Amino acid sequence: MTEQKKEWIKLAVRYALLFFLAGALFLVMALTVFSLRNESTGVWTMPNVSGSYYTDVHNELARMNLRIELDREYFPDRPEGIILTQSIMPGETVHSRDKLLLTVNAYRAILDMPDFKGAPFATVLSSLKQMTYEDQVFSLRPGVVTYVYDESMPDGTVMEQFPPGGSKVLPDSTVDLLISSKKEEVKKVFESKTSLPISELKNVRIDVVSGYFMKAGVDYQIVSVEPTKDDSKSGQVTDISFNNNRYELKVLYREPSERFNEGFESISKDIGPAQNCEASLVNPNDEEDRRLVWKSPGVVEELKLVFFRIGERRLEVSCGGDVVYKKKFTPEYPG
Repeated sequence: MTEQKKEWIKLAVRYALLFFLAGALFLVMALTVFSLRNESTGVWTMPNVSGSYYTDVHNELARMNLRIELDREYFPDRPEGIILTQSIMPGETVHSRDKLLLTVNAYRAILDMPDFKGAPFATVLSSLKQMTYEDQVFSLRPGVVTYVYDESMPDGTVMEQFPPGGSKVLPDSTVDLLISSKKEEVKKVFESKTSLPISELKNVRIDVVSGYFMKAGVDYQIVSVEPTKDDSKSGQVTDISFNNNRYELKVLYREPSERFNEGFESISKDIGPAQNCEASLVNPNDEEDRRLVWKSPGVVEELKLVFFRIGERRLEVSCGGDVVYKKKFTPEYPG
């Protein structure tokens, strides 16, 4: 075999190897693209989501990679947040990126709740009637109004409220208020620590009830957190009794399927036996921004709490000055 023929064979082998490698690379890339395309263009059967809370089915629809658009209609006889209609009927075949229009039972207007703490009660009542949204005027309704004796504040000053300032509320929502009073009859009630008017606090949100008991300086604890499917009743105190020198509370709580920018939270933690305990919500971006949500001088074994959170917060529980428990709450969907 001549040298020229050997060189030609070597060259042919090189070209054949290059073509083989190029073909293999093309095949790998084609399979990858095909796989990714199949993954992003999945095919599913549309579930029936009408009658479900949107927050409960959001994750399932997100996994289907649908383009979801929300429309709002409001029917007062139906629960807030319920899906009324869906543009794709149950059982139909849907593909990734298909458009799905959901009509949700909700007000078209969502109002920003003012912070009324420190304001005169008469001013607050007037403000509740004049809540503006996009050049429209809406109103909120005063809910349960409870009075506490306090000599340090002007008579008729708002000390606590629910919903809290900075939260989102719907028109016609009720606002529970805790008001300072210097009246003699209120003073006499507060002097009797064992016979506070607990009947007035039933069906009031836990924030206002906690403010009342903390101001009275009595031992109070949540002994039962009862589940509810009604979001509008979450955080509501359903029963209060006085046993063994302390006030015992039962509170409703709807556990969220997803954590939004604001909502009720609940914890249950064995910290006892401990005494002189308190719990605060702390803004992790500003350690000075903290709100006391519970405080009691009594002995605690198992601590149960229900509280309202806005944004990212850290719960800190301390007993006798020492922090015994911490938990961070981060919203999955910032508001």
